[in-house]
Amino acid sequence: VVACLLEHPDIKVSLRNNKLHTPLMTAAFYGRVEIFRLLLNVNNIEINHVDKWGRIALSWAAAGGYDVIVGLLLSHGDNTEINHVDKWGRTALSWAAARGYDVIVGLLLSHGDNTEINHVDEEGRTALSWAAARGYDVIVGLLLSHGDNTEINHIDEEGRTALSWAAAGGYDAIVGLLLSYGDNTEIDHADEEGRTALSWAAARGLDVIVGLLLSYDDVDPNSKDCRERTPLIWAASLGHKNVVICLLGTTGIQPDERDALGRTALSYAALRGWGDIMAILRNRHDVTPNPVDAHGRDLRMLAASRGY
Repeated sequence: VVACLLEHPDIKVSLRNNKLHTPLMTAAFYGRVEIFRLLLNVNNIEINHVDKWGRIALSWAAAGGYDVIVGLLLSHGDNTEINHVDKWGRTALSWAAARGYDVIVGLLLSHGDNTEINHVDEEGRTALSWAAARGYDVIVGLLLSHGDNTEINHIDEEGRTALSWAAAGGYDAIVGLLLSYGDNTEIDHADEEGRTALSWAAARGLDVIVGLLLSYDDVDPNSKDCRERTPLIWAASLGHKNVVICLLGTTGIQPDERDALGRTALSYAALRGWGDIMAILRNRHDVTPNPVDAHGRDLRMLAASRGY
């Protein structure tokens, strides 16, 4: 049907709908490969037309996972605006990386040296940041292997790096990739809340990642966030026994550190009713057996306040 319509001399191939989509863009949006091929072969077809969201056909195809269409656009001379930015400040690479489309990421990265791999969107995020946060290890690998250009320590609007997101998400393969990236990774970077990758991993109970991070000398096991909580306090508070054990076995650990409320890891274990963690902590000589917090509450009072 489309082929027949295109033979009509008065056909308007660049007519826009209420979303400011042209037929070519609509084909890219829905992944209609054969229709897209037909439209792409029309003389003087506009491939970089911008819709109401500031997006072009390449942006929609990349976000939708339509690798064939992306390939067709990239091979259409030198006209495709590969780094076009939409109203959210995002490029085709950003969308593909965030959605987990590794084939498309590979296509975009292989398009000469033109792709802006470190482009930052309105949230301060790069393609690497999105891929790391969502667990797409293949894409992280592609981005890291793209020369020496990838900004591995880029900081977003929340003060977080790719390592921070990967550690918090429990993506140990990605954490391993980032840590093995030469000596360039800032392992102990603190975000806007003062939290490091270790802090996030400890709070989520991710003992494998905690172990990976602690194997590096420049990781501070006693780092404090804006509430003055250490990774151990987070782990003890949330009942992550294996993480508590891992942290306590670390050289230089200070298990009696207090947060802004004057509470220790043992205080929080009592408050939350984690008897097994309390026993582990009390078995150490460097832990105050019955700490009193800034409000004058000891372990018994804290436990009683929650019905334990």
